[in-house]
Amino acid sequence: MGWLFKPGTPFRQLSADLNRHYKEIMDGGGERFYLVFGEESFLVHRITKRLIAAFTAQDEASSESVRLLEGDEATDVSISKAVLSCPINVLFGRRYLVVARNPSLLELQPQGIPTRGRRAKSPQKPLTHLINIIEKGLPPGVVLIISIDAPLEMEHILVQAALKYGCAIYFSKLKRYELVTFAEWTCKRLGIQMERDAIQELLLRVGDDLWQINSEIEKLAAYIGERSKITLDDVRELVPSLSGDVFKLTELLVHGSIDDARSLINSLLSRGEPLVRILYMLARHYRLLIQACWLLENRFITRQQIERIELEWREHPTHEHDLKEHLQRMLTEKARSKLPEGERLSLLAQHPYVIKMLLSQSKLYTLPKLTSALSVLHDADIALKTGSAAKDEEIADWLVIRLCQVAKSH
Repeated sequence: MGWLFKPGTPFRQLSADLNRHYKEIMDGGGERFYLVFGEESFLVHRITKRLIAAFTAQDEASSESVRLLEGDEATDVSISKAVLSCPINVLFGRRYLVVARNPSLLELQPQGIPTRGRRAKSPQKPLTHLINIIEKGLPPGVVLIISIDAPLEMEHILVQAALKYGCAIYFSKLKRYELVTFAEWTCKRLGIQMERDAIQELLLRVGDDLWQINSEIEKLAAYIGERSKITLDDVRELVPSLSGDVFKLTELLVHGSIDDARSLINSLLSRGEPLVRILYMLARHYRLLIQACWLLENRFITRQQIERIELEWREHPTHEHDLKEHLQRMLTEKARSKLPEGERLSLLAQHPYVIKMLLSQSKLYTLPKLTSALSVLHDADIALKTGSAAKDEEIADWLVIRLCQVAKSH
């Protein structure tokens, strides 16, 4: 079969492709050898679990039909022995699964992969026993699943064996826009729905960790009880996040809402968030705003174009991943070259929802006003770090008043 899900395949295809394959397995089909690996450990775990469930769906004694080997116990020899010593009753119409999770036979070491991923090189010693068995053909009724929480080089001996004699399933790190699809996929699995704004808020709060996104949605699903839809208010009430709350704070500051902004920043301090971190995140936001405002004032983008982006977002929220491509086409090479590089610093590297909000906020500012806002943040930072007698609450209060004054100034 070769690749069932290969590098570069859009995540949106995952559910349909795998559901078709699960049905084939439950109808008696499927492959004899699976290699599940990649940069997203949650998906590796989840799909391995689903494969096991599909193969054992019709088996009342499923626990007797699965041999799990993990870590140090999953060696070339032990996996080979497990494959060759399947129970005799499996030979009579039943299937026997040997599942090796993160086998120690791999030499895992960093290769410049994202933080959760390590690239596995081909081992120094060939996987003599296991590869020989795979090449000659697994015993009747035996299915081998090797599951690895890491990328593998494409020339790795296991990858080549899976492509030639079985099936390879690879999960690249999800792109920012694919996280929305993952959240919807998780909600569908749980039998619930989630407002689009609620998904965006959740992603702002928890980032791109699939384990955490899944965990938070499961908690939200339990929280809403008999209700069928998770709302924006549910996320804000149940999922604490400094980044999400600071983003909400900037919205209040941009519109000069002193009382609401003061209440929010005080609640952040009350729950133990350090003022120095709040200042850092506010300063980062205003620096991104400067980039958006610079594009606007230098006519690389117009107010009318921003308004069209806002309208498109409201009418077609599922197309938010197109925003980055649209901006890349809209901006000249000169404009792009003037913007900072790096995911933390560049406006164009942010989540599409954040870009849209920054462009909207930029219409309310001028570059001199944003420079004044950064000066206010700098003064607050100095007051905080030089041992000023003022308490954090007093500095925060002064900060909110001054930033709202800047927003309302002419």
